[in-house]
Amino acid sequence: MNREPTADALGLHERASATPARAEFQPASRLGSAPAWTEGTLGLRAQQEWFAAIVSTAEAEPAPVDEWSAARLVKPSATLSALARIEIYRQGYHARLIECLVDDYPVLQHALGEEAFEALCRRYIARHPSRAPSLNYFGRHMSEFCRGEILPNPVFAADLASLEWAVVLGIHAPTAPAIGLEALGQVPAERWPDARFTLNPSLQVLHLTYPVNAYLQDYRNHALPVMPEPRANVVAVYRTGRSVWRLELEPTLLKLTESLSAGATLAAGLGEVQALLSNHSEEEAARLVTRCFQHSVASGLFSAVTI
Repeated sequence: MNREPTADALGLHERASATPARAEFQPASRLGSAPAWTEGTLGLRAQQEWFAAIVSTAEAEPAPVDEWSAARLVKPSATLSALARIEIYRQGYHARLIECLVDDYPVLQHALGEEAFEALCRRYIARHPSRAPSLNYFGRHMSEFCRGEILPNPVFAADLASLEWAVVLGIHAPTAPAIGLEALGQVPAERWPDARFTLNPSLQVLHLTYPVNAYLQDYRNHALPVMPEPRANVVAVYRTGRSVWRLELEPTLLKLTESLSAGATLAAGLGEVQALLSNHSEEEAARLVTRCFQHSVASGLFSAVTI
């Protein structure tokens, strides 16, 4: 039950806006579809929608505007036509979004290879264009997107994307200090059975088909990750202070976490854990239950204890 850190400085993932707002921006015209205005005066909103529609059109497709319409808003230079100047912005738009996805999914990029990952990113951008002033949550659909793509192993890719995205969310999630020894010491011994625990508010629990946490850790250790065989596993991702942690949950620790998160008392939660250990001797089960509780507290899964 090793707890692995993810060394990400929180500030490195702030993009465009320091506020990671989830509100969607819904333009009146569909991104990637620009009309060819040939007459009349374009208001500011129409100009903005026109420009967004052009630059968000996939680079593999022709710009959805003719030279005459382009020149109404973008003047040609001595060396470039109006369309050529717009093309610079279109290339920059896609390059920036791909850069964001590389930043969020470096291990997925390694697993697929740079060329295949870039192609995946371009298809992702076409399906999920940026619609918000902040790019912090732009990559949130990647796991689901991978499942429907033609990839060497779409389930593995989706699991790996789920884990990497959980790390990104952990960076932005609210958190609280882990329970300290002082807080634990204030609980009278006779009241422990009635104690209830508050989970770390940043905690995410991922149920995965592949052991992608080990693959990710090999990558971070500069080892050569090997494509793993399928193995059902559960990984907790959460933050304490400026560190994001990844912890594979064994069945006993998972059961305790689920029970306490549902509001069970410590006695009830440990009772459910003990029920999982019916094939162990009473002495061994008691030892494992105690170890499970100690490990859950030491790992920082909980932020408060109340009676």
